[in-house]
Amino acid sequence: MSLQCSFLPALIGDEIVRADLARTPLHQALERTLGIVVGRAHETVSAVRLGRREARELGCPVGAPAFESERVSFDAAGAPVVFDRVFIPGDRFRITRELHDEGAAS
Repeated sequence: MSLQCSFLPALIGDEIVRADLARTPLHQALERTLGIVVGRAHETVSAVRLGRREARELGCPVGAPAFESERVSFDAAGAPVVFDRVFIPGDRFRITRELHDEGAAS
């Protein structure tokens, strides 16, 4: 479906490496293991073409269109705790948004 690489500060990574991330999502492991709650994140999504490594891992041809997401997640105090880079082939990606006008009367 997608290829995700997550990068953590060394002190956090040393603890999280012991978690069973095949069964527990990273953000849950952060909370359960270290008490770190992600309070917010900043994400940028770009259209890209898959490189050799990403294409191989995703079973796609090199150069296939894809989306690349780069996201930094921050704890409640505002410290960055995770940098994620995710590749999603273009035929496996869909955007759904719900928009609200904060100034509109209810």
